[in-house]
Amino acid sequence: MGRPEPKKKSEEPTEEEAMDIENGFLRIVQAEIDLLRELEGLKRDLPLHFGYSHFQAFNHLNKGAVGDLDAEKIADFLKDNGAEATEDEVMAIIRRVDA
Repeated sequence: MGRPEPKKKSEEPTEEEAMDIENGFLRIVQAEIDLLRELEGLKRDLPLHFGYSHFQAFNHLNKGAVGDLDAEKIADFLKDNGAEATEDEVMAIIRRVDA
């Protein structure tokens, strides 16, 4: 079953299409809210673990302890731990965690 022919830009979406768009947008926003809540909980709980320190975590990511923590070092850390990410994904991680 093929996709329907896209509408011309001047055509307004039907009421059903508009509802589909709204529902899709709502699902995206809800997923972002859920991720934000989970991240905030993790950021709050991490320092409670025995032996954890922000300084040690930073130094573990900042191999060589030279300069600032950057996207390349984070990408290397992810790769070393079996979680490869694209450049855009690494930047999204930085924006999310640095907020």
